Amino acid sequence: MDAKTQLDQFHKISDEQWDRYRQLLPKSDDTSLVVLKGHLIIEEMLYAIAQEHCADPESLVKAKLTFSQLLYVVRAVVKLPIGDSCWEAINLLNGIRNSLIHNLEPKELESRLHALQGMCELKDEPLPPKYVKPTEPARIAESCICFIIGQLQVIGIVAAFIERNLQFPKE
Repeated sequence: MDAKTQLDQFHKISDEQWDRYRQLLPKSDDTSLVVLKGHLIIEEMLYAIAQEHCADPESLVKAKLTFSQLLYVVRAVVKLPIGDSCWEAINLLNGIRNSLIHNLEPKELESRLHALQGMCELKDEPLPPKYVKPTEPARIAESCICFIIGQLQVIGIVAAFIERNLQFPKE
């Protein structure tokens, strides 16, 4: 299969996944719910990226990696020159999620969400003219999760393309 056909297929799958993720990410003012569901979506995406690089993807699932371990596995196997900001944003989101599930009243939630928001802004590209930066905690979490999903979709497509087109030397 030629490269254009492969990339077209990846983009079609990516569009279908985006539609699914947008439906799964709740439109709620409950920040905890948004963060928890978004975290699950991102975990699923990390597993999909990692499995693309495995000869036996089921063994990866059986390993029962923690989210943090999975994140570092994906960082280790992705052969793309991407910045650390996406990985750092995912790590911070994981810390926020952990704080939410282990504390009835998590400390510094809003300041941590604002820090995440800063990581999820494109520094060198202008925002669309009608874009309004979210200020409510649940909307900040939602926009950051959507940004991370978009980053992971690009990483997933490119990593899958590279992995499927590697030429191994014949013995």
